[in-house]
Amino acid sequence: MRKKSLFLLALLLTLLLAACARKTSGGGDAPPEGGNVQIPNPWADCSTLDEAARLAGFDIAIPGGFDGYPNKVFQAMEKSMIQVMYFDGDPSAEDSSMIMVRKGTETGDISGDYNVYPKDETVQMHGVDVRLRGDKGLVYCAVWSWNGYSFAINADKGLSREAVSNAVEEMVTAAG
Repeated sequence: MRKKSLFLLALLLTLLLAACARKTSGGGDAPPEGGNVQIPNPWADCSTLDEAARLAGFDIAIPGGFDGYPNKVFQAMEKSMIQVMYFDGDPSAEDSSMIMVRKGTETGDISGDYNVYPKDETVQMHGVDVRLRGDKGLVYCAVWSWNGYSFAINADKGLSREAVSNAVEEMVTAAG
């Protein structure tokens, strides 16, 4: 009789624990099993540059293009930033290379590129101090502030200094 009572008690405790576990898993604000919680993507895809400008609350003068990068994607963060991504192929393909141009209301480096490059210098380009970071004669990241905004150009495969200078000139001249 005692063994039977202990068995029933153990069974009852097992059922009780199982019921409690089922009640709390997946409910409420608890993260999913595995603990991975992601923040929402702040970027909104836009079909045109004008749409991105309306969402951001300001416009951007973008370079006419980069050789070999015919496809553009426009995105914006509400009242904060515009980015234009130039792709050398299909934007959804993993092997596409990208050049990204950004303009934002934040001060400082808005590039999102936290790599450390062997070459890091600030130069004058078209009346603007531009910080160039790169390696082996290529610029992978260029950032500057001008007219109350911050700007950035990032290039997966790097750009020549001349290509960066031309882009900065187009952006400063068109907006100024």
